[in-house]
Amino acid sequence: MHQKRLTPKDKLYTILYTNDEMHDWERNRVEEVIMHQTPTHLSVGILHILPLTVNHFTSTWALGSAICKLQFFLSNVSLYASTYLIVIIGIDRFHSVFKPLSTVRQMRHYRLLMVLSPWTLGTLISIPVLYWTVLYPICERVICTPDLRGIRKVVLVSNAFLLLFIPAVLIFLCYGLIVFLLCQRLKGEKHSGFREQDLLRSTQTSKTFTKANRRSTIITFVVGITFIFCWMPSVLAGLLNLYGTIGYGGWFDILTALSPLNSVLNPIIFLSFNHRMFKPSVSYKYSRTVETRA
Repeated sequence: MHQKRLTPKDKLYTILYTNDEMHDWERNRVEEVIMHQTPTHLSVGILHILPLTVNHFTSTWALGSAICKLQFFLSNVSLYASTYLIVIIGIDRFHSVFKPLSTVRQMRHYRLLMVLSPWTLGTLISIPVLYWTVLYPICERVICTPDLRGIRKVVLVSNAFLLLFIPAVLIFLCYGLIVFLLCQRLKGEKHSGFREQDLLRSTQTSKTFTKANRRSTIITFVVGITFIFCWMPSVLAGLLNLYGTIGYGGWFDILTALSPLNSVLNPIIFLSFNHRMFKPSVSYKYSRTVETRA
């Protein structure tokens, strides 16, 4: 049976409609990612900052060894999970630019992988904390603290790599590749003609990648600077303390306290650059109107 050939006008309407569907789906993806971020970063405040604050103002630990171990374990898990979630989001953003029309990101197992991966990695890495954490008597007090005698150097250096250096490299790599891909595709679009077979690619690139290029460039700078600003002082304080350059208290406590700020600032950054995606899509409504009139 002979099929009616689509005119360039019909193809353009189809492309605009497809792009708007993808735009709405991408907006829902952002909402979903933010919903994942909220409990992760909130857990840092409840499981890490709150116990540290309580320990600071109490004279002695009175909740027993089991709660002591559990508290440090959950504190570590929340820190690692919040950090690795940022990396997972970076990988997801890279995949969305590398393959913008891929359906893999819409699958249930992909979304579950995004949610469970940070918590799984954080849990596995934090298991040794259950063994290290002890009740330690000092000056007629009992404190809950990890006992790192003989392994302190290994633990601190490992934490520096697992909490800062490796995640930072992955974040910069993902967003750096995003900028590179966007620049390459936009550059290729400028040198391509108006061939019919390039219509889909050109429209998709001009509509999606131009905005993503600008947003990704800004996010690259802000996320990178924020991550380094929050974690580098804490990691350096631990390493300097390890080699006897600075002692506990004073600057050590101040620098160490900066790291949880990462969990406060990242959701704000993410929302500030993606708030437009929560608004109704004007182009989507226009394409619906065109489709109805046609």
